[in-house]
Amino acid sequence: MPVMGMARSGGLAEYIAVPAAAIEIMPDGIAPQVGASFRANYLTSLYALSERGVLCAEEYLLVLGAAGGVGIAAVQIGKLLGARVIAAASTEEKRKFATRFGADATVDYTRSDWRDAIKTLTGGHGADVIFDPVGGDVALQAFRSIAWRGRHLVVGFAAGSIPALPFNLPLLKGGALLGVDLAQIPRREPEAQRRVLFQLFRWLREKKLDPVVGKVFAFEDFREAFRTMQTRSALGKMVVRIS
Repeated sequence: MPVMGMARSGGLAEYIAVPAAAIEIMPDGIAPQVGASFRANYLTSLYALSERGVLCAEEYLLVLGAAGGVGIAAVQIGKLLGARVIAAASTEEKRKFATRFGADATVDYTRSDWRDAIKTLTGGHGADVIFDPVGGDVALQAFRSIAWRGRHLVVGFAAGSIPALPFNLPLLKGGALLGVDLAQIPRREPEAQRRVLFQLFRWLREKKLDPVVGKVFAFEDFREAFRTMQTRSALGKMVVRIS
């Protein structure tokens, strides 16, 4: 019976043993490469947006690193939750990719005036929820564009540096900084994980969610997959095909 799951380490192997709780039976009609790229990205995104960020319909969602695996999942899920999604990415190719999968608008966060673009797109309101797998200075600048009572979701640090947020900013913005650590959800919030997986599988069955698969690498080309990841040039989640 085909299954999909996650492992903290050791996944780049032909055989691996994991706890039964770490896997789920794969829904019918799901290709192996989709299963490999689905669980971590979409579980992280829906948990972050629904359980932590409590994203509501018509709110503004700003997704940083929107063309990456977890970022593009957040774009899709944000739309399914009824949000107005602004995708932030560094190249025209990545911004077009995010638009293709549902983003309402895009911004180039390498431009010095990108915060002005956020202000214009939200009519001066700011981002109600910020989905942030990037970190670095981009994260700090994004928080400065948060709406009153906005929620900034810290998902990761793809930029390689961890920003230092001045504590006066949450005070002035009335905003909240919320951490999202997928590895801790099964142990600390098993009911939340079950809710999120139930919703994801329902969307899959109803054909409302079409998971994005990025480039698929052959097993012998795994080094190239890591190089692509390190240069942040991939669109969507990369997959290594074991056999």
